[in-house]
Amino acid sequence: MRTFRFRRQVRLLSCQASRLEAPGRQSGIALMVVLILFVILVLVVSQLQFSTKLEEELSEVRTTEASGSFAISAVAAYVMTLLAEDYSKDSSSSLDSASAATLPGSPTGPGGGAGGGGGTPDLRSLPAGLVPGAAASAGGGAPAGGTAAGGGAASSGPVDYLLENLFLNNSQTVNGVNVRILIRDNERLFDLNRLWEYVRLDEDTLSEQQAAQREEEQRQQAKDKNAKDTEARLVNLLNKGKTSGKDLAKELVKDMNTSSLEWVPPSEEAREQVRLMLARAILLMVQLNEENGFSYQFNVPSPVAVANAIEDYCYRRRSQPYQNTITLVTELFNLYREFGVEITPELFYGPVPDLAPGDEFFERTQQFSYTKDEFGDLNGQYLLINTDWQQEQDFMRQQLKDLQGQWGDYGVFPELGRLGNPLTRNMQELPENADATGLAVPPLPLGLKDLFCTISSGKINLNTAPAPVVYGLLLSLSEEEAQHVALNVQDYRNTYQEEMTEEEAAGGVGTVKTGTQKDLGQKKRQPRKENETSLSAGGASGTDAAGALMGSASGLDAEALGQLDSYQNYETNYFTNLRQLVLIDGEDGGPQDLLKEDEGVQSVDLKYQTPYQRTMHDLEKVVVFGSTYFTANLKIKTEKSPAVKEGDLIIHRDAQNKRLEIVQWKEKER
Repeated sequence: MRTFRFRRQVRLLSCQASRLEAPGRQSGIALMVVLILFVILVLVVSQLQFSTKLEEELSEVRTTEASGSFAISAVAAYVMTLLAEDYSKDSSSSLDSASAATLPGSPTGPGGGAGGGGGTPDLRSLPAGLVPGAAASAGGGAPAGGTAAGGGAASSGPVDYLLENLFLNNSQTVNGVNVRILIRDNERLFDLNRLWEYVRLDEDTLSEQQAAQREEEQRQQAKDKNAKDTEARLVNLLNKGKTSGKDLAKELVKDMNTSSLEWVPPSEEAREQVRLMLARAILLMVQLNEENGFSYQFNVPSPVAVANAIEDYCYRRRSQPYQNTITLVTELFNLYREFGVEITPELFYGPVPDLAPGDEFFERTQQFSYTKDEFGDLNGQYLLINTDWQQEQDFMRQQLKDLQGQWGDYGVFPELGRLGNPLTRNMQELPENADATGLAVPPLPLGLKDLFCTISSGKINLNTAPAPVVYGLLLSLSEEEAQHVALNVQDYRNTYQEEMTEEEAAGGVGTVKTGTQKDLGQKKRQPRKENETSLSAGGASGTDAAGALMGSASGLDAEALGQLDSYQNYETNYFTNLRQLVLIDGEDGGPQDLLKEDEGVQSVDLKYQTPYQRTMHDLEKVVVFGSTYFTANLKIKTEKSPAVKEGDLIIHRDAQNKRLEIVQWKEKER
């Protein structure tokens, strides 16, 4: 009995103990559940935050892409407008140069100086797939930019020169997207698809009728060979078990012959001359880079080896029965794989100094300093800048800002010169050199990309071609003579035109006989007015005029302002006929005066001719004074992204039909 009671008491005590322990156990479990829920909540919130951040970044990227695409479209339209305005300016002044089209004593003969626009391009010579659909007529007709006369003929069409507004560094901002614009004409470069058209051989002294007949025979032979090869290839592919394959192949051949680039194999003499031309150009390119302090960090291959490899590569590519056009200059990087000649990036792009943000680089003469801009490009600044020029520039920019506050950002203010036109106000401003004879243009490193292109009219614009290209063309001159001409052409284009008074101008710009230079139809400028610099040259401008404009802003005389020109190009020298080459090194007959027009007699043997006659021989068949194809290099950078996107827009200016056509857009990787 006692034992039972004892056991009962023990059970009661155990139950009481269990009742006392239950709340503590439950609270522990609740705490664990809360902790688990907290961890889950943290994970959910973190995931939500990550997803939100990711969506924000993706949205930012999409917005940036959309903004970039919109900016590209807007800037492409701006580039087309700029080209149209430039053409309009050239057309309006064509009457001035037309009077110089038949100068006394001009050498005659077909082909030579025809064309400010390079003549009507043969659209069949464009790479397949790049032929503008609207342009149907190939070949025929008179040259669009000049006369049919020879090297001395003046250009009567568009004239493009190195320091006109079209080719200055430019920039635009569209909805927070910065776009840098650099337009270059393709006629300043050697076309890799047409290298053999730039050299003139001894057999070219045939009569023009014989030469034209020989060229037509070669063209027809090449067309027949291409047709036969292509037909055989298509028959092999399409006629397997099909009776209609041959007929289909013939139709395809007929279609291909109307659009593909006709290939006339050059002679061995022409190939050797092209190799020499390229070797000279590459040699001078390397020399100029080193003279300006742009040193190469890696060994530069022999210019002869590079030239031979380029000519061989282009010859092989063009000799193929199909896909025989080179579409990108970057194909030159293939030379190492095929010929063992390494084209390093600094040889292709130029030896650009590796500058950190804020660093400076000085070229050898200590006249220019260089920094890198937000796009990674070199910007040169003239160190010997005239303080008066800088003060006037600052003053006029302030006047522009005040005027825009009253009349809007897109108002046109002719009395401010180039700053007064929305098309030109963001363009690069070049100061005068120390002796005020021209503009101080900073030299930049040159690479193979600055010597070659893949789409052009097959001519060279003497007004824009870099010195190495001009040097390469002058194969009849010695290396010393050719370098003298090429470098003096470069310097001549950076100097101001000779001044003429208003009384002289009344007789016509191209016909005046007064002045210190022989009149060969070269463009001349009016004397500057007091307190006027290159910033406002050409219009009724200067600091006093800008101040007067501000004082009368509320009552501008529209008729008076309409007589002023707000689209003002720099008034530097350029060529409109080949005879003007005698002006590049003076006319005093001294030792530095190499090109003398009146010296010597015409000799049949080229080696006995004077430097002037040999220069005409080399240039008269290939030189033009205006351009047909233009490449607009566009670099895009948004305010919220450090990335830079780059692309090239190639435009064809059809001067004969007065239209612009977009040929190609190529986005580049950086």
